[in-house]
Amino acid sequence: MLMKRVRSADQDQKPPGQWTMEGYLYVQEKRPLGCTWTRHYCTYEKVSKTFSMCNTEAKPTAKQNGVMSNPPEKFRLKSCIRRKTDSIDKRFCFDIEVVERNTIYRGSLFRPLQFFCKARHGIITLQALSESNRRLWLEAMDGKEPIYNLPAILSKKEETYLNEAGFNFVRKCIQLVEMRGLNTMGLYRVGGINSKVQKLMITVFSPKAASDMDLDPDTWDNKTITSGLKNYLRCLSEPLMTYKLHSDFLMAVKSDDQNYRVCAVHALVHKLPDKNKEMLEILIKHLLNVSAHSESNMMTVSNLGVIFGPTLMRSQQETVAAMMNIKFQNIVVEILVENFEKVSKIKDNS
Repeated sequence: MLMKRVRSADQDQKPPGQWTMEGYLYVQEKRPLGCTWTRHYCTYEKVSKTFSMCNTEAKPTAKQNGVMSNPPEKFRLKSCIRRKTDSIDKRFCFDIEVVERNTIYRGSLFRPLQFFCKARHGIITLQALSESNRRLWLEAMDGKEPIYNLPAILSKKEETYLNEAGFNFVRKCIQLVEMRGLNTMGLYRVGGINSKVQKLMITVFSPKAASDMDLDPDTWDNKTITSGLKNYLRCLSEPLMTYKLHSDFLMAVKSDDQNYRVCAVHALVHKLPDKNKEMLEILIKHLLNVSAHSESNMMTVSNLGVIFGPTLMRSQQETVAAMMNIKFQNIVVEILVENFEKVSKIKDNS
């Protein structure tokens, strides 16, 4: 039974001949008391930018050729963006913006059969079956990477570099997490409330704040702290692994030789600027501690790679090719965590 489901999922993510892409996706449906996820069969045609989806879980509303079915909803795609990992408590998600949403209404016994359209605008959140499935949808829809906005307090140039205040903030965040939150389910995957995260950043990086300011554990919960840490790293003027070495790191992990991949990544870490190397060691040592508690927090080395790959190695340009390299960014982080002692030795010898 399990094998059938695996094979079925593989078939769902193969680009077909008739459509640019088709298969099952889960659609987020907002409700008064939260939201639900409903499975739809979706198709996308790139030339006309037409995206359609048919609810497979709702009761059939029409009968065609003796088969009960639901009419599909059709959209004209405006944009497609990979969903930020910490912005939603689901994996493999992406957002599409539509400029038109066509709903087909059918007649009843007491009303002649008629068709008309109702136009709506907005963002639809979709969940793919897997990371590889999401990449196929994003590639078909010319998807882009999410944009991380700088908090107003971090818009000053000096705050987007690795300075004393930044090092103190990262150390204090890690100290709090390791003191009380290593066993928290979904640590670093589940994001905090944006307004609280912004308040944390403003408090810490205010011109009036001391560079060695402490973080009050009663004021800031774990999700706010972990989201603040990721937010700071994303808002650096240049990613921690640098744009200069970006392609070199990717090439290193694309090798089939595991030993070579490890040695190449560590050699490249040795080429990082001293401050970047110091911050990377602090962070990777912490992630090793987080992964050691994966039985309770479910954050394995692989899961941490998914979270921190794009954070530490964001691409300089938002292209489809860059998006397809995300899995290799994740592998770089996995190698760093799994081989932390080797990384530390390289730093000590430099």
